[in-house]
Amino acid sequence: MQLDLLAQGPPQTPQDPPDEVWGVVWVWLQYGLWITLAASILSFIILGALLVLDKNRGEAVSAVGAHVRFLQISLGVMIASGAVTIAGYFV
Repeated sequence: MQLDLLAQGPPQTPQDPPDEVWGVVWVWLQYGLWITLAASILSFIILGALLVLDKNRGEAVSAVGAHVRFLQISLGVMIASGAVTIAGYFV
């Protein structure tokens, strides 16, 4: 009698995992979302702090500090790589 209550059949199709699996995956995706959001906010705060600390701000573009140049390039790469995903979303 107890085996009848505890026994579960296999999923209806191999592509449909149990609800517990979906729940665990969803929780981990939410953790990843919050970690990514916190990292992006922190990176912009650090970028702003480095721009404030840049001593060559008022001079020619070629006189920008190496760390600020690296951040400008990495920010440009991040925006350029995200453009395809954003364009794909609207198409």
